[in-house]
Amino acid sequence: ASTSSAVATGSDIDNSSRSSFVKTAFPHMLAATNGDRGMAEALLAIAISENGDVGKGGSFTGNNFAGIKGQGTAGSFVANTWEEEGGQRVPQQASFAAFRTPQEGFRAFGRFITENKRYAPAMERYRQTGDVNQLAADIHQAGYAGDPDYTAKIQNIMRGIPQSTTGGDITDT
Repeated sequence: ASTSSAVATGSDIDNSSRSSFVKTAFPHMLAATNGDRGMAEALLAIAISENGDVGKGGSFTGNNFAGIKGQGTAGSFVANTWEEEGGQRVPQQASFAAFRTPQEGFRAFGRFITENKRYAPAMERYRQTGDVNQLAADIHQAGYAGDPDYTAKIQNIMRGIPQSTTGGDITDT
């Protein structure tokens, strides 16, 4: 699903380009994953895929970079989104978690993936193998996204993240 956001939050994330977003967001995701660079790259790629506003300028509503639904430390907000149903995009409105800071938003997403029983097998295999591409596939297989091309999309985004954290441009989408 993708969220639409335009409300300023005063975050310290540079969203002027996808590369700038990655460069400023990556340290927060790295902290949220306790320094696990591979996990941070995978989760940041998922966040980029989930949020249609990455690289378009402006701030992110509620410091929710990954489209987490429900309640956050700052409550929630309603936004337009879509879900894949029967191979079709179906427009919807949903309640998304709001967080007081970007750090809280990234930590919440890290916990959502690493502590959710649904993704426990994916996390266990990742801990054993360290294979971030397999992690993306396993998270998808566990039901994270309905898009049949989701794994390939995440893997494409991940390929650009290491270069972008050191100042290069992300070219994959």
